[in-house]
Amino acid sequence: MSDKSFIDTNLFLYSYDENEVEKKHKSIVFLEKIRKQGYPLISTQTIGEFFNIATKKFKIEKDIVIGICEQISSQYPVYEISVENVFHALQISKDSQLSYWDSLIVAVASDAGCSTVYSEDLSDGQIISGVRIVNPFAEAS
Repeated sequence: MSDKSFIDTNLFLYSYDENEVEKKHKSIVFLEKIRKQGYPLISTQTIGEFFNIATKKFKIEKDIVIGICEQISSQYPVYEISVENVFHALQISKDSQLSYWDSLIVAVASDAGCSTVYSEDLSDGQIISGVRIVNPFAEAS
């Protein structure tokens, strides 16, 4: 895990999910490991998705979630999404049949020079736009 990688929102969400105890523990351990050993990135999309789901699904107060988002963005470099990333995502979605939002994750990772996207939501082992998808929960089992 020494090269540039992208971390999908779901890994951060699991670290706050009281209903998924095993995944919560695995995500906390994984996030700490990759932060120390690799060069992980997130994007502005990650922050927005985290805020949306944490406040709606987990019912965490918005002020608390804003603080968590600030903490996450201080620990992981944040890639700001550009118009070029959006059009790259549109092409990926067209070519791969992924949703626009999943395509945007892959496009940003590709455009930022990441070799890996860590996500539970995409197919483990798949390579899209030169980026390998890895499900850290699949690796751990």
